[in-house]
Amino acid sequence: MQFQILKGESVELRVTDGTHLGLDEAGTGVWELPMAHGDLAAVFEQMLRECDVEPERRAADLQGLIHERQGQGLVDVAPSEVA
Repeated sequence: MQFQILKGESVELRVTDGTHLGLDEAGTGVWELPMAHGDLAAVFEQMLRECDVEPERRAADLQGLIHERQGQGLVDVAPSEVA
């Protein structure tokens, strides 16, 4: 997979089949956090520090993004990490 950030938004290209996906600025920020922090618990904590949003809402947003990307074959997350 190729990942490129353009003007704050990201474009992902799955080279195996040419599928391309995009994320807005907020999604791109979330997508970059696992690379910087290594696990979803650390990503969640960083997201809470960066945004004034209820923890339940932030958890739902993160879970939704992870489940969506898992369905697209872009991430592999242990079931224990995502409820």
